[in-house]
Amino acid sequence: MSLKTYTAIIIDNRDFRENDQRIIFYSLENGLQDAVAIGVKKITSKQRGRLEQGVVTNLTIAKGRRFDKVTTSDPLWIGVKSRQSFEKLCALQFLMGLVKEISKNGDVNDGQFEMLVSALQVLDVSEEQEQNIKEWCKSVVYKLLEVSGFQPIETTSLKKQLQYFFEKPIRSLQILELIK
Repeated sequence: MSLKTYTAIIIDNRDFRENDQRIIFYSLENGLQDAVAIGVKKITSKQRGRLEQGVVTNLTIAKGRRFDKVTTSDPLWIGVKSRQSFEKLCALQFLMGLVKEISKNGDVNDGQFEMLVSALQVLDVSEEQEQNIKEWCKSVVYKLLEVSGFQPIETTSLKKQLQYFFEKPIRSLQILELIK
């Protein structure tokens, strides 16, 4: 069994079997990846809070026959304040959903990773963002699209641009509409 350690941002986590979760993460080394965290839904699991959406962490992954497994997680940054506000939580959900839509498995983009980490830290720190959370989301999306290689046009609505880029409706846009 080979072990690899990745610096990663947890993008999404979904239930998988009875006590396990499928974790989708964006790593600095390999881009978008997924792995299964065995036993993370148990009450006694130490990994439970470390694998939440938007957490920046060092993940140790073991290669498996059918799927990769998360063996340990050492959080570098958790972002407690961004989870205390509904608007910030919606913005976090929107941002992570968009990264999941933009990125493909194995695509590595250092600029995108660094931009995401700084956006998460700004979302966690600033109190005045509560008033302008929608505008903040738009500016982060434009930066994310530029770093990812797209050329956004600021005169067109964000929703139309994103649907044009991906040629399909984006699920995470519904979350952005929940914000004030």
